[in-house]
Amino acid sequence: MELHLAPRAIAFIYDALIRVDQVRMELHLAQGAIAFIYDALILVDQVRMELHLAQSAIAFIYDALIIVDHVRMELHLTPGAIAFINNALILVDHVRMELHLAPGAIAFIYDALIIVDYVRMELHLTPGAIAFIYDALILVDHVRIELHLAQGAIAFIYDALILVDQVRMELHLAQGAIAFIYDALILVDQVRMELHLAPRAIAFIYDALIRVDQVRMELHLAQGAIAFIYDALILVDHVRMELHLAQGAIAFINNALILVDQVRMELHLAQGAIAFIYDALILVDQVRMELHLTPGAIAFIYDALILVDHVRMELHLAQGAIAFIYDALILVDQVRMELNLAQGAIAFIYDALIIVDQVRMELHLTPGAIAFINNALILVDHVRLELHLAPGAIAFIYDALILVDHVRMELHLAQGAIAFIYDALILVDQVRMELHLAQGAIAFIYDALIIVDYVRMELHLTPGAIAFIYDALIIVDHVRMELHLTPGAIAFINNAVIRVDQVRMELHLAQGAIAFIYDALIRVDQVRMELHLAPLAHIHTRILLFLFAYLSFL
Repeated sequence: MELHLAPRAIAFIYDALIRVDQVRMELHLAQGAIAFIYDALILVDQVRMELHLAQSAIAFIYDALIIVDHVRMELHLTPGAIAFINNALILVDHVRMELHLAPGAIAFIYDALIIVDYVRMELHLTPGAIAFIYDALILVDHVRIELHLAQGAIAFIYDALILVDQVRMELHLAQGAIAFIYDALILVDQVRMELHLAPRAIAFIYDALIRVDQVRMELHLAQGAIAFIYDALILVDHVRMELHLAQGAIAFINNALILVDQVRMELHLAQGAIAFIYDALILVDQVRMELHLTPGAIAFIYDALILVDHVRMELHLAQGAIAFIYDALILVDQVRMELNLAQGAIAFIYDALIIVDQVRMELHLTPGAIAFINNALILVDHVRLELHLAPGAIAFIYDALILVDHVRMELHLAQGAIAFIYDALILVDQVRMELHLAQGAIAFIYDALIIVDYVRMELHLTPGAIAFIYDALIIVDHVRMELHLTPGAIAFINNAVIRVDQVRMELHLAQGAIAFIYDALIRVDQVRMELHLAPLAHIHTRILLFLFAYLSFL
């Protein structure tokens, strides 16, 4: 035991070092230093403890190191530093603890490390740093904690790591960083958590990771980044969450991941990116969610993924992309959703996918594409929806697919294509719809397919084709409609096929053909119509269709 105390120093070692084997203790305290080691080091085996405190330093080790085996503890505090280790390290085995605090640093380890096995804890704090570890590390097994905080950093680990097994936690925070881990990691098993935050970064993990099993969480945030994980990860099993955010990024995960099983979530956001996952992933089972957003991207997942089972969701958005998934995926079972949007793309999925079963939705949009799915897919069963849109494409699916059963819809649109499906597919059963449109094609399906049963509709249009299906297929039963149009073809189906039963309609039009089906097939029963027209047959097509519309009214 070595004590080096500068002028005005005070050292108390009281009722200490009882039934001890192989103790090596060194204290170096600068001017005005005070050291109390009280009722400490009782029934101890192989303790090595070093404290180096600079000018006016104070060190209290109180009611500590009782029935301890293999403890190695080092504290290096620069001028003005204060270190309290109070009623700590009781019934401990194999503890290795290091704290390096710069000038003016303060370290409190209070009522901590009680009945602990295999703890290795390192804190490196630069000038002005403060570290509190309070009522922490109680009944813990195999804990390894590392905190590296730059100048002016503050670290609070409060009422944390209680009844924990095999925790590995690393926080690396740059200049001016602040880290709070509060009332966290309680009754936890096999947690591995890493946070790397650049200069001026702030990380709050609050009332989090309670009664958790096998959590692996990584956050990498660039300069000026902020990460809040609040009231999160409660009663969770098998969670793996990764967030990589570039410079200026902000990540909020608030009151999220509660009563969750087997969640795997990855977000990769480029420079200036913002990610909010709020009041989300509650009572969830087997969720896998990936978002990859390039520079300037923004991702909001809000009040989402509540009481969800078997969700797999992927969003890949290019530079400047924005993705909102809002009040979505509530009481959902077996959803698989993929959106791949090119440069400048925007994707809104709003008030969508509520009380849904077995939905598979894919959207692939090239550079400049926009996709809105708004207040859609509500009380839906067995929906499979695919949209493939070329560069500059726009897709709106709005107030659609409500109270729907067994829908399969595919749209393939070439360069510059636009697809609107608006106020459509409401109270629908067993719809299968396919549209294949070539370069520059436009497809509008508007206020259509309402209270429909057994609809199968196919449109194949070559380059420059246009297809309008407007105010159509309302209160329809057993409709099967096919249109095949060659290059330059145009097809209008306007306010058609209303209150219809068992319609089968096929149109095959050659190059340059035009097909208008206007205000036709209203209150029709058992219609079967086939037209096969050669090139430039658009005049005959119009005559036949208008004649058919007139006869239908008669």
